[in-house]
Amino acid sequence: TWANSFKLYYTTYKTGTFDYDADTNLYMVGQYGGAYTDGNSGEQVGVTNVLVLETEISTIPGDKEDRLTVRMTGTGNGTYFCGGKCIPIQWSKADRNSQFVYTLTDGSPLVLGQGTSYVCITDPATSRIEIAQ
Repeated sequence: TWANSFKLYYTTYKTGTFDYDADTNLYMVGQYGGAYTDGNSGEQVGVTNVLVLETEISTIPGDKEDRLTVRMTGTGNGTYFCGGKCIPIQWSKADRNSQFVYTLTDGSPLVLGQGTSYVCITDPATSRIEIAQ
């Protein structure tokens, strides 16, 4: 599926935007209605790969600071964006000391594009993706 741009609604107050630039082969990243910029260069961040990983996120019961707990082991679904396209994927992580493993839905390994990657952790109960083709 083509994905020239997409919005990731993390919550009701935070939205990430990713606009594909075919000239540079990068997704230009935005947030809070503006460009997401590199603190050192001041330039807008552009990335080759965007991985949106779905998992359970919840407030820690009884925590006075409303901190979150995020399940980052086991398996989950996701979406991979690269080169103006999006592909459904699956992720897995055996334990907290293991690396993430990304596969296509048929179980074959996902091969990332050469360049930088941006990983988004979302909860499908509270987040959604809006894709523009």
